Amino acid sequence: MSGAVAGRVAGLYVVPRPRPAGVLPFVTAPVETLALDFSGIPGDPHSGATRRAGPRDRWLPRGTIIRNDRQLSAVCPLELAVIAQRLEIAELKPEWLGANLLVDGISGFSSIAPGSDPPPPRGPGLMLVCGWPR
Repeated sequence: MSGAVAGRVAGLYVVPRPRPAGVLPFVTAPVETLALDFSGIPGDPHSGATRRAGPRDRWLPRGTIIRNDRQLSAVCPLELAVIAQRLEIAELKPEWLGANLLVDGISGFSSIAPGSDPPPPRGPGLMLVCGWPR
């Protein structure tokens, strides 16, 4: 399968319900399994088939209803380590960023273009189509 990229899901995270006092609304916590539907993780801040345009959608008036292209938030441990080093902190945990998936083993993970069309996996698997907002 040419062009295929394989990685490993190294961690799963959800926003705890009920949210502990003093915890920011996007901070996630580790879990053993994720419940997913076509909207993402039910109850998660990024869940939903649609969302309102915000400051990152500069080409649209704020509040415009658009397709939600970020039902899950995925990060890579190697890139978290680079960010932590640049911030001069000991570590940067996926939970602190509200991540849902920690994906290991994909070089340049955040440079995968949004809307990429990777080849289908052979057998069971999870296809991630994601990228870093520019």
